[in-house]
Amino acid sequence: MPADLDKIVVITRKTGLEELLERFVTREQARFYLEHSGVPFEPYEEEQRAHDEALAALKDALPTGVRSQFVERSFLPTFAFGERDLIVTLGPDGMVVNVAKYLRGAQSILAFNPDPTTIDGILIPFRVGDAGVAIRSVLHGEYRVREVTMARATLGDGQSLLAFNATSL
Repeated sequence: MPADLDKIVVITRKTGLEELLERFVTREQARFYLEHSGVPFEPYEEEQRAHDEALAALKDALPTGVRSQFVERSFLPTFAFGERDLIVTLGPDGMVVNVAKYLRGAQSILAFNPDPTTIDGILIPFRVGDAGVAIRSVLHGEYRVREVTMARATLGDGQSLLAFNATSL
């Protein structure tokens, strides 16, 4: 691993099914709730399957001998990123933006699309199948960085919002 990287931090998010299971405990209860609300359950199962396959492929692509850490998105507000961490995301565009607002150094984000059939992914240019090549390229310093400007809008009551400047993409 290059001297300028300490570890790979992989950020994931809960799927819709995982969120339902937190609320309803069992698949059967979640299915019952959705179907009695007129919502099909199958898309939740398909999202879970695609996410599980993508996560397994990403884990397999991580190089041996390199420290890695997996963090679920809800822990980001209290997670301390190292200045020399490579940040890897597995999720939709919103996850990239959400992760970026917690970074304070020169960390780069390597963003992977868990399901290109359902997620367009303007900010997530890499397919999980290319993870091994992409990560090795970064580790060997053979990559280009696309810098993105963060914009902050502050309201009169002190609230503020952060966003990517889409024109820089």
